[in-house]
Amino acid sequence: MTKAIKYTKTFKKQFKKRYQDPKWRSVFKSPLPQELDEQERSPWKFIIITVFSQLKI
Repeated sequence: MTKAIKYTKTFKKQFKKRYQDPKWRSVFKSPLPQELDEQERSPWKFIIITVFSQLKI
């Protein structure tokens, strides 16, 4: 159980650093082309929603 908490803490820390990094801005902030996503979500949100909805890309 402690390993899961340790890995979660590490993931959150790394995610926060990447989210604030300008090099990663296109992954977290810029919209996808309309051909891929009509709602103009960011690539990160698109992947998360696709995984949780179990949709095929």
